[in-house]
Amino acid sequence: MSTRLGLTAAAVALALIMFAAAAGADGRYADATGDANGAPDIQNVQVTNDGNGLVTFRITMDALPPAPADVRTILAIDTDLNESTGAPDWLGSDYAFEIDQATSTFAFARWNGSAWDTSIPHATVSISETSATVAISVNRSELANVDEFNFWAETSKGDSSLNQYDDAPDKGNWNYSLAANGPHIKGLAYSLKPKAPRHGKPFSFRLTGVRVPNDPIGLGIPLPPGSLVIATPDSYGCKARLGTKTLAGRGPGKCTWTIPNKKALGKKLLVTVTVSYQGATKTFRFTYKVR
Repeated sequence: MSTRLGLTAAAVALALIMFAAAAGADGRYADATGDANGAPDIQNVQVTNDGNGLVTFRITMDALPPAPADVRTILAIDTDLNESTGAPDWLGSDYAFEIDQATSTFAFARWNGSAWDTSIPHATVSISETSATVAISVNRSELANVDEFNFWAETSKGDSSLNQYDDAPDKGNWNYSLAANGPHIKGLAYSLKPKAPRHGKPFSFRLTGVRVPNDPIGLGIPLPPGSLVIATPDSYGCKARLGTKTLAGRGPGKCTWTIPNKKALGKKLLVTVTVSYQGATKTFRFTYKVR
């Protein structure tokens, strides 16, 4: 049974406003399908920002029944990246939206430490719907003016005792950075073989994951702010340059090279690794001395 429902808030009439696409890249978050038990089955969530602080969430599902229908959609946002603060049983969420298909209304609220407060400003909030999408738009000025947050979404149908709901993601939450247009990739998890490049020998950069904030994989325990977990990247690729010479890579991501035998000893090897994860792309550079 979902423990996330129960947002009691003053309702605002649902404004059916279509959004223009935001410029630039977007965060793309896929959810497992076939697990909604009769509720609208969330397939993915797309998050964009227009460069002026307006953030739009597009929650795509298999089908959204037309109003009136006993269906609700929730979007919860953790603006301080701290599950120990915010609403209990909501993964520390500080702000929440609830869209009610039965009454064609929505609520926008902030957790004040003991309850959801719906008296907060919502001048920039707009909601739109299609037959398979709920879109929620809000300026970050009404989300504590943050430039990064964690979030999750949920659909439900009927009484909560019927156990008809779908969480996205299934466990934990997702991260979005306005600057990254996706998750904030803060580092890489990797190993080297051997531990340093040697002239005339193969050298491999083995990527094992990306380091991202908080809890995108559902560790099941609150993590302190600034915590990082390791997630599997969607794709990655490597390049290597020895002095002015570009080395040919091979293997996964082209991250294995053979270091030349002649005139390589003591030179610097520059390895560039570009990773993509949930719509965000980031490049990291590492320098090694050939032994």
